[in-house]
Amino acid sequence: MKKKKKINSGFTLIELMVSMTLFSFVITAALGALYTTLRANEKAKIIKLVVNNLNIALEEMSRELRVAHDFKCNGYNGDSPRECSKITFKTKDDCDGMYEFYNHTIYKKIAKKNNNVCESNPPRLSIIGENINIDKLSFITLNLDPNDHTTQPKILIRLKGSTIVDNPLTPKETFNIQTTISQRATK
Repeated sequence: MKKKKKINSGFTLIELMVSMTLFSFVITAALGALYTTLRANEKAKIIKLVVNNLNIALEEMSRELRVAHDFKCNGYNGDSPRECSKITFKTKDDCDGMYEFYNHTIYKKIAKKNNNVCESNPPRLSIIGENINIDKLSFITLNLDPNDHTTQPKILIRLKGSTIVDNPLTPKETFNIQTTISQRATK
């Protein structure tokens, strides 16, 4: 009589331990990749929000300053280049206007004309979102001499700042932006 060989089905303890170890390595790598992707997505969303906000602010300043006249850089309107954090001007309607850097934000104060009369005390408004921290804003003025009608005044705007993030896992992003505005209107 032949003895039947007993066949064991199942895994040994060593096989189970090896497979569990390999599975944990694969899961750890997958979770790490997922975390990195989520963090990069959050960073991209913040950068897009900040860039859009700054584009709107710079476009607003550019649009207003292009048609303005009688620029003063911290009260100075001479011909030589001057760097300042506050620029005042006359709007296209001959009302008073101002942009300034104060307390890590950019403010505007532009009088509107109603019934041929300029507002006497326009509101001072921030033109950037609360998720942006401006470290430096400077206006560099060129060709401001009011007696020189051969050259157009130019204003170079430089911005340096960073994002404000609530999430400690999202890194703070810094930015440097520069644009030049040339006056279109002449008075």
